Amino acid sequence: MTIVFEYISCAYKIYLTPIELFVLYIVQYINKIVQYILIFEMMVKNMKTLTSSEARQGFSSLLSTIEMEPVLITKDSKNVAVLITDTRYKELERIEDILYAAAADLAIKEGFAPKEEADELLNSLTIEK
Repeated sequence: MTIVFEYISCAYKIYLTPIELFVLYIVQYINKIVQYILIFEMMVKNMKTLTSSEARQGFSSLLSTIEMEPVLITKDSKNVAVLITDTRYKELERIEDILYAAAADLAIKEGFAPKEEADELLNSLTIEK
């Protein structure tokens, strides 16, 4: 089985097998993830940073600060934690769930995992909230 993949920017038609199409799809997502990581690294460089001692001493004001922006906590000059609000944490959990579901759907569609197996895996990852 061959799938026609049109590479629009070059106006060429490239004939790809399903596995090649899947690999291309994954590579595109990896590129997006790398971009997000680079953006995150830039954000971390500009993020408010406190040592663990400063965070402990000013914990009350720290809780107020994270309402506006995440705060990076360091210990011995190493990044050890990022404090965020509960609301933001729940948003990130939801995004993670969406990504797992999309990966499972893709694996099922491409025939890399039986639907039952993917459903079982997703159910094992889901925690009652």
